[in-house]
Amino acid sequence: MPHYAHMVSVNRLQVHAHLGFYTGERAKLQPIELCFRLYFPEAPLCARDDEADFIDYGSLCKVLTDYIATREFKLIEFMGAELFRQLRADLDARGGAEIKLWLRMNKIAAPVAGLTGGASFTHCDLPAGATVSTND
Repeated sequence: MPHYAHMVSVNRLQVHAHLGFYTGERAKLQPIELCFRLYFPEAPLCARDDEADFIDYGSLCKVLTDYIATREFKLIEFMGAELFRQLRADLDARGGAEIKLWLRMNKIAAPVAGLTGGASFTHCDLPAGATVSTND
């Protein structure tokens, strides 16, 4: 059973998106938050060497914000899965195929009476049975 003891976590990236099942809801930008984690099977070189290659989480945030800026989405499940695919493709292109990815998308202001905290969708590619270290 694999264990992923090393993680980079990006917490609560706030962006605005055209998101909603109904046309009127999608017509205006709505706040969403994105969190993602990069799980490493071994400590990355940059954990031992301050000059080593690293994955720039700022550029990963830009991948997400650029993608969101050019699209409309009806469902949080579809949007979350699409954002996951974008990050996964970017990590793979950078040689990070061994890195596992976890992503949560939260629609902060879902238009449901009494709903506080919004509605979320989470997607990951950690293998079944894997154990991870978290900062929760």
